[in-house]
Amino acid sequence: MTTARASDRRQFHRVRAPVTCRAAGQHARVAVAQQPQDISLGGLRIYASEEVGCGARLDLELFLGDGGSVPCTVEVMWVEKLASAAPARFDVGLRILVISESDRQRLGAVLDDAEEQP
Repeated sequence: MTTARASDRRQFHRVRAPVTCRAAGQHARVAVAQQPQDISLGGLRIYASEEVGCGARLDLELFLGDGGSVPCTVEVMWVEKLASAAPARFDVGLRILVISESDRQRLGAVLDDAEEQP
């Protein structure tokens, strides 16, 4: 693992939600139309086929279950190489840095709905 994870530092509870993500720009190959392993208003965890360094900033588009999408900028907080039998090469923790307030509210509504599901 490149940087230690500290789940006790999280401000937001993470859930599995009907959200997929896609990276844009120079890191478009990092996350292509995949569902995050978990997500919150503060960040998300994805599997990636290509390594990206800690501290890198990525532009992401989050596709919500309602058919809409939310653009945001994230920072890579940690990267862990996965076993060869894993579904991807890397497990990556991302912190959401930039998201509009209206998009944060839309994402929050989707996450709230996902948390209420059994």
